Amino acid sequence: MKSSRIALLTAALLSANTNAADTSYWNVEGKSAEQIEKRVNYLVKMSDPRTPEERLADLEVKARYADAIVVDSLVVGGMDRSLKGFPAGFTIEQFDELMTDTKDAGFDLFSTTISNGTDKSVEEVYARSEFMPDYLEETYDYRQVMTVKDVRKNKALGKISFVQNFQALDHLGEDLSHIPRFAEDGVKVMSFSYNISNQYTGSGDTNSLKSGPKGLTPLGVKAVKAMNDAGIVVDCSHDSDQTCIDIAKYSNKPVIASHSNARTLMPIDRNISDEAIIAIANTGGVVGVNFLGGFLNKEGDASPEAIAKHVVYIGDLVGKDHVAVGVDYVHNYKEALHWVIRNPQKFPPSSGFAQETEMGLPQDIWGLVRVLEDDYNWNEDEIRGLLGENLLRVYEANWG
Repeated sequence: MKSSRIALLTAALLSANTNAADTSYWNVEGKSAEQIEKRVNYLVKMSDPRTPEERLADLEVKARYADAIVVDSLVVGGMDRSLKGFPAGFTIEQFDELMTDTKDAGFDLFSTTISNGTDKSVEEVYARSEFMPDYLEETYDYRQVMTVKDVRKNKALGKISFVQNFQALDHLGEDLSHIPRFAEDGVKVMSFSYNISNQYTGSGDTNSLKSGPKGLTPLGVKAVKAMNDAGIVVDCSHDSDQTCIDIAKYSNKPVIASHSNARTLMPIDRNISDEAIIAIANTGGVVGVNFLGGFLNKEGDASPEAIAKHVVYIGDLVGKDHVAVGVDYVHNYKEALHWVIRNPQKFPPSSGFAQETEMGLPQDIWGLVRVLEDDYNWNEDEIRGLLGENLLRVYEANWG
């Protein structure tokens, strides 16, 4: 991006209104267990945005890009040796569904979350990071990778690749020596906080504060350097806008927002500002658009058309080589809703959590491609960038 364009965009942002969305939302206060269960069942029932027939029509698109490397920058699910799942209530059957859906959707590389800061100890997280590589290879023949060269080799062999990620660093305490140790276990992407500020940074919950969003603490700045040194991609999804801007300033490698949408289109704290998007892109980084309706628009629409609006907006703002997908599909949605509803501080209803919303499925990436081609005239190279090459560029700059 040329410096003159950056200056114009930055000037416009200074006068932009980024107030949070309307706060007339369902919340748990005063609700009985029966009311919560009824709410959960209703939300699960309404969550699928498309029919099987609509998805069948996408298979032609998928076939045309069979040789592309397709990357999902954010899936959620981890296991330890006792088959205790992450997130809370995640069963082995649901984990199997996650792995199968990822393969059937056509992804060649995925980044799976094994902690979002809710763990009681760092040992719990080590138990997952050490178990996952062997379990996924033995059970699914998936391969954990350390470099992009590994990804391309696995694609040629017909193997699916994966890495592990953190969506928060709370479990590390203030001990940064854990960062290179987890990198050796295959944790190749790390973010700082999950909706609640911590010792490393201000989270997305600070975006609507009158005093402005909070950024990296001195410890957070040191963590960025530790991640750079360990070959870990620095991520700022769920963190504040100022955190995204700060990591772009302090990182010496490209950074990402693995699963964040544009706040200009959907004004909630969970989404990120134009200024943050520009800061990420200026590092050579990428923003991964998620498929969650509550983060896409006020209607909760998660159709390919709704997802495409955020992809196109970010592409127009900073260039199509700075946008990707981080689906963030919740495979244990019912169990997760009970957890989310009962923890409104960590999952603010005002940011779209546990509200009436659809969730795009992993395979809806092909419906998204169809819309981008038919309605927005994206060409093959641009589509291949979105599918994976944009992220692979960032990963290679960090991992080698």
